Amino acid sequence: MVITATSKTAALGGIWSSIGLTLFEAWSEQATFGSVSASNLASLTSAALFLFLPVFFLVIGQNTGALSRSWVLDADARAEYWIVVKRMFVWFVSAGMSWLVVSAFA
Repeated sequence: MVITATSKTAALGGIWSSIGLTLFEAWSEQATFGSVSASNLASLTSAALFLFLPVFFLVIGQNTGALSRSWVLDADARAEYWIVVKRMFVWFVSAGMSWLVVSAFA
């Protein structure tokens, strides 16, 4: 199953990231971990679930030529690069706006 990254999925990914990471941060301040390794594992898991995976699947996309090594030489890849940059901007703005709402309640 290939997920097509669009501006709408980027906005949803930004909302998912900000809500998840904000709530994880609030939870981790209250949680008592048995060891530093458990704390690091929880942080790494939350970063994967709420940051790395949504950015890869919902913002950058799986079938993009913008991240190839020779994107500068190909006109289509250059055009795709700017589309990805626009989706990154949408992700960042939606994450920031939803963070303002979530942080008021967390």
